[in-house]
Amino acid sequence: LAPGATGAQARAADAAPDLAGARILVVDDTPDIRAMLEETLTLYGATVDSAGDGARGLELARAVRYDVILMDIQLPEVDGYEVTRRLRAAGTVAPVIALSGRTAQGELAACLAAGCDDYLAKPVSLATLVERAASWRAKGRSPASG
Repeated sequence: LAPGATGAQARAADAAPDLAGARILVVDDTPDIRAMLEETLTLYGATVDSAGDGARGLELARAVRYDVILMDIQLPEVDGYEVTRRLRAAGTVAPVIALSGRTAQGELAACLAAGCDDYLAKPVSLATLVERAASWRAKGRSPASG
């Protein structure tokens, strides 16, 4: 915060989502979305890795301990449901936030049943996504729940 900041600016800085030092994996098959999410999360202090398909997402998530995983549901080869199921079966406990363009009733339930912790419909507000990522990072996910 700059010297001479107003009380409102100080409160806004205190309320800003904290992703400093967070390791986040973005799995999405749309290059523009991946780039936008990487840029935004990096601006909030996160270290971001990304994958353009489910197979690469699985590979990265098994090799690196992430604080949060952002998972597109409609992926080529291996969809986001299956990636999440496999990660949970392998013992991955990082919170998974599903990102989906599907808005049909039951989508949230399907994501949760696959092992996701949260769900955001596309197009997603970047502010909401950053807030959710920070919140899940702060909460973590206990091994017993995954």
